[in-house]
Amino acid sequence: MFVSVKVESTVIIGTVVKYNQVASQWESATSITNELIGVVKSAPDENSIAQVQFAGVSWAIASRDIPDEGGFLNVENGAVYVTSSSTEYGLISPNASNQMIPVDRSAGSLVMVNLR
Repeated sequence: MFVSVKVESTVIIGTVVKYNQVASQWESATSITNELIGVVKSAPDENSIAQVQFAGVSWAIASRDIPDEGGFLNVENGAVYVTSSSTEYGLISPNASNQMIPVDRSAGSLVMVNLR
């Protein structure tokens, strides 16, 4: 499920966003602290409106290499990485082991996340 909202025009699919009250739009999340986050699902249109998912399984850009076991989700510069401590935001899924070709989970690639 997604919601169409106003975003900063520079976000791309897979960017993690949070709300900026001053600008009245969703923008790349540089970090997260007790904030609602979402993942951009579509490119912004000419009015800077994009589909953003706020809960459930989605694909987000990795800011660092993601280990095969996945882990707790954290955010920097609009992208996700694995943190060692539990967070309220969600999880980065483990890499599927039944695939013939391993999935690229390096920085800059899309990884499956489960937003809470």
